[in-house]
Amino acid sequence: MPLLLGSLTRTYAGVRSSWQQPGRFGKRETNGRKEKATRPVKWQFPEQGFIKINTDRAALGNPGRAGFGGLIRESSSNWIKGYYGFIGHSTSLMAELRGIREGMKLAATIGFDKVIVESDCDVAIKLLSYPNTKVNHFKEIIEDCEEYEGTFQVCMFNHVFREANACADFLASVGVNQEEKLVIKERSIPG
Repeated sequence: MPLLLGSLTRTYAGVRSSWQQPGRFGKRETNGRKEKATRPVKWQFPEQGFIKINTDRAALGNPGRAGFGGLIRESSSNWIKGYYGFIGHSTSLMAELRGIREGMKLAATIGFDKVIVESDCDVAIKLLSYPNTKVNHFKEIIEDCEEYEGTFQVCMFNHVFREANACADFLASVGVNQEEKLVIKERSIPG
């Protein structure tokens, strides 16, 4: 069975995020208490002409044994490529950044020009969206990502909830539990 995402739900109380449509899940009072709104959290299709790279990391300790995984899908959610890798003893943030870099490198090699990079690691997304490599010990990997970003016509970095990143999470767990530095998968894998 191919690796696909189902619709998962997450509950929020009084949370206002950029993904919410104004007024759709406003605060409601019931007997003086805030009512919780439930909203499905799932992978979102990119716009036509874009591809989406979802990445994740897996670390057994922080620092500890670390790996990464990710996949590239197109606007109809079709699998283009998947990847995972093992990086040895590292931090979870470094593993996340390595996963992003490998996904961007793969997308650039294939020749895509409109790219959305998604990760459930808000810190990694902020480091790449607002790079300050002068004071950052992730300077080299961020510069690599900036170089790949320059090869794309459009490149966006988005934070997503873990539930919307389940395929990448699965691939990262494969990555941390094997010894290859990088494995590229042409077809989706069961999981």
